[in-house]
Amino acid sequence: MATIPSRTGSARLGRAESETTTIRRGTRKAWFPEAGGYVDTAIIDRQAFASDATIAGPAIVEDPDSTTVLLPGDVARISAEGHLIIDIAREVSP
Repeated sequence: MATIPSRTGSARLGRAESETTTIRRGTRKAWFPEAGGYVDTAIIDRQAFASDATIAGPAIVEDPDSTTVLLPGDVARISAEGHLIIDIAREVSP
């Protein structure tokens, strides 16, 4: 439960209300030195991330209280308990 100040007092948001929030998805350019500069990067709403889905980096996973950046080659999935699990790509030697 969150309490958010407003001009007319405080508004309380519970889980049911937050589930109706617009899902943020799409792409934008983000800087990844590992990829040689700016690359198209997936923007994912963490709350809309299906439990059977995987996402390959580069990607930005947005959550109400945090942001997770997946580097190129990283792969993320959701565990049965709802945790974000990231398989980190191994660095390749030149």
